[in-house]
Amino acid sequence: MGYLIIVGTPVLFFYLAKFFHSRKLEIIGLSLLCILLGLRYEFGADYPAYYLVYNSINILGDDKYKYTEPAYYYLNVLFGSLSFNTMLFFIAIVTLTLFYSSIKNFNNRTLILLIF
Repeated sequence: MGYLIIVGTPVLFFYLAKFFHSRKLEIIGLSLLCILLGLRYEFGADYPAYYLVYNSINILGDDKYKYTEPAYYYLNVLFGSLSFNTMLFFIAIVTLTLFYSSIKNFNNRTLILLIF
């Protein structure tokens, strides 16, 4: 039940933004989603694997991931002086902003956000 409230709150802001034609409510809904995804900790099946890669690159100086996942490798190098969660927060902001900017012209974007 708590998960539905947490996920439903940003969706409610998107619905209200559409109803009231308010750009501010859209930004609030997008910000809440970014916070929700950016502040997750040890969530998901691949979290430990990506955390291990982050530590291997930034603590051990291992560059064996440079060619298998080059974009993720360079993100790790870029965020090496910051925390792993800061990098996840940045990835969430970029991903959700690009996703939302691509679907904002759909008529039923609330349904699309629920599916996502």
